Amino acid sequence: MKGWKFLFWLFALLLFIDFVTLPFSDDIGLWSFVGLVFGCVALIPYYGYAYQVSIGSIDFWRAMFLIQVALVIISIYDPVIANLLHVPNLENVLIAFVMVLILCLVFIPAYRYAFRSGHLWAAGI
Repeated sequence: MKGWKFLFWLFALLLFIDFVTLPFSDDIGLWSFVGLVFGCVALIPYYGYAYQVSIGSIDFWRAMFLIQVALVIISIYDPVIANLLHVPNLENVLIAFVMVLILCLVFIPAYRYAFRSGHLWAAGI
């Protein structure tokens, strides 16, 4: 679990940096705040999985995981997938492969928390 705790604290640090740098951003809008709130909520399953505690409802975290995956797919479509479809060369294939691999590794704790940690809710931990 040490690796997952490290990942949680890394994401927490990055989210904290987003909070601190937001007032100095040139383009602050409603979506900046929505993104921060979503980031805070999305960080909770990483904490729950790393420290093996149940927070909220398992059904909520399952839905949240699917929403996160959908948002990531939508956000990487334009810079990566569309580029790969329009210019299919080895460099673009490798970039897409590495990005998908990193995303899969990053989503492991959220997936396991939502779909493989039913024992946390059953035990009331």
